[in-house]
Amino acid sequence: MSATKIADLGFMSTDNELSNLCLDQTFGLRPPKTWKYRTELDRFGFTSFLYNLLNPPFRFRGFCNWLHGWEPYWRSVKFEWLGGAASANNYHRSLPSVVYNKHLRDLFIKNSYQDVRLGPLPFAFYHQNQLLENNLCRSDSRPIDYLIVLPKLFGPKVEHLPLDNTFFSSDVITFVDEALESVPYGSNIVFLLYYRDIEIRALRNLICDRKIKWVNGVNPYDIYGLERIHTLFSLSKTVYGQETGSFLPYAALCGAKVGLSKNSYLTMKPWHQHIEKHKWRSYDTYQFVENHYPHLLVNNILDATVCSDWAKRELGYHYSFTNDELIKILGWNSNQIYYNQFRSLMQRATNKIKK
Repeated sequence: MSATKIADLGFMSTDNELSNLCLDQTFGLRPPKTWKYRTELDRFGFTSFLYNLLNPPFRFRGFCNWLHGWEPYWRSVKFEWLGGAASANNYHRSLPSVVYNKHLRDLFIKNSYQDVRLGPLPFAFYHQNQLLENNLCRSDSRPIDYLIVLPKLFGPKVEHLPLDNTFFSSDVITFVDEALESVPYGSNIVFLLYYRDIEIRALRNLICDRKIKWVNGVNPYDIYGLERIHTLFSLSKTVYGQETGSFLPYAALCGAKVGLSKNSYLTMKPWHQHIEKHKWRSYDTYQFVENHYPHLLVNNILDATVCSDWAKRELGYHYSFTNDELIKILGWNSNQIYYNQFRSLMQRATNKIKK
């Protein structure tokens, strides 16, 4: 099977067949509720979670910077690679900032950020505040034996493009077949897809051709995004992937075994052909993973390992905030909120005038 090419997938999927294979409802995953986020704090529903946790009198935006995703190459990261953080104006650099390790803290301070705090990544903070059922914490009683994370077939820089088969790769077929052939007979194996990847015809055909059970993955615009992915990782005994990404420490933090395929490691992501080559891609290699995260690379899905201590270190899990500290960082206490709202409105007005 592993020699199958995209053109060989003659099976044509239908919406009904795909729906029957989707297990979102089986695992109690809420349908996505999307919104257009305002700042990085809003991604994957983090601000919505903070509203529910802290119950502020008004639902203002968060007046702080909080790094969201885990960067595997954080030891080598250049500040200009950090997207919005690198292009922030003086107003945003005056707001409190939360980063998940000392290296990033020093990098922010060096680049004129005035109030930089050490804290957990949003997923780790969410995990700190969850009270899971005891049976979900026990690995042997989780209903998903193997959660296979398919690579992101498109990215935020190409959201404006139609998702055709150029976003697919025969390497994904190889990985899928490797996983299916490796797991013990009768195992509950589920594939996790990045949001919107299901729109790619070749992937739809592969799912129906192989009768793959699947779930929708995280959507950065979904207010239930953190809840969805945390639930899936907490229901899984083993989480296995083809490329580096935040899912590895996130799943490990939730107690799942994790691993990256040595044989099917994805060295060229299909969506990269649609964008200008970025400098960080020189670190997005098998050799980089082998040098810095060799414990993640395994010959077989059955060799995945528990590494929750590593995940806690990577995600800043040992840092924490009280609710009072958090309200102050977010600028939501009564002494700050109207002043911060005024400053924000003035900054927006200034930006419009400059345009």
